[in-house]
Amino acid sequence: AAFDADTLSGLNDGDDVSKWDDLSTNSRHLLAQTGANTVIYEENGVDTLPSIKFAAGQLETNTSVPTPANGKITTIVSFRFSDLSGSNNHLVGQGEDQYWQVRKLASSPFLALHIVDSNAPSVKFEVGKDYIAVVRADGIEKDITIYTIDGKLVGTSSYIKYGENNILPSASNA
Repeated sequence: AAFDADTLSGLNDGDDVSKWDDLSTNSRHLLAQTGANTVIYEENGVDTLPSIKFAAGQLETNTSVPTPANGKITTIVSFRFSDLSGSNNHLVGQGEDQYWQVRKLASSPFLALHIVDSNAPSVKFEVGKDYIAVVRADGIEKDITIYTIDGKLVGTSSYIKYGENNILPSASNA
């Protein structure tokens, strides 16, 4: 799946975003999972580029799109949180089986890759700054790396899964 806020058409600054079309040929469109004024289009958002503002909102794939059977996902998302309110603000994720979500943890400055029932790994960020997160899972290992908008490493964290319920942490924050 591929998404670019610059390709959203027919929206004005402050409009609700109810659907964000997948630019790839996979048709994994994102649909708003919350009410009005929660997922908002901003003409001058992250680094003054067209952006999506998540005000306690979330976008996830529609219910007919399952997580790939091999568990492999890679997501790159640019984000900024203006405050820490809300619980587990989802930036992007999978809607059918709730297998994965990239989300801010409840009332805390941590961005996490939530897979199944685990919020690990997670990396700390600062409110009001623009970031890029690279999030990856391959069915065994999962990791998240956050960079400033100008490419400086903020932090990285990874977990390796051994067996069904045994997850061992390995984390580093720069």
